[in-house]
Amino acid sequence: MRSRRYHRTAFTLIEIVLVLMVIAICAMVAAPRLANFTKGRALPNSATALATTARWCRVQALSEGVTYRLNLDPNGNRYWVTKDDGTGLNFTQVTNDMGREVSLPEGVLLSCPDIPPKEDGTYLSFEPGGQKDVGVITLMSDTRSLNITCETPFAPYRVFDPATEKPLQ
Repeated sequence: MRSRRYHRTAFTLIEIVLVLMVIAICAMVAAPRLANFTKGRALPNSATALATTARWCRVQALSEGVTYRLNLDPNGNRYWVTKDDGTGLNFTQVTNDMGREVSLPEGVLLSCPDIPPKEDGTYLSFEPGGQKDVGVITLMSDTRSLNITCETPFAPYRVFDPATEKPLQ
């Protein structure tokens, strides 16, 4: 009888190591560029998140029939949401994802000079009838600034780029 020989084709260990080295070199070249991309997105992402939170406050105030507040802390670079506990005097922090305290990323600064601080803090109010405080919140980085604005008590908050004089979203 004749013996059959099977010939398998496969990658050798050397070939696999060479391919992995090429992939590693490409990753080392691309990694610094990707890191700068995410750093450059911190300001627009933060501004969009803040505008979304303001819109959410308005919807919640309308649907629940209670006053909501978007609390701003320019010194701590943070914001959070509180709502009326039903008395009209006390506000409690909202504990779901939209109401949680948000600290802005490093390098992003919060400013709200045209929103006057009140006795119990700096905040924007969202009333059950749909009205809200009008104001401009500015988020700044080293190279750019974005405004979260509302023109009228019934308009939505939008992200506005003062450099291009156009809305971001």
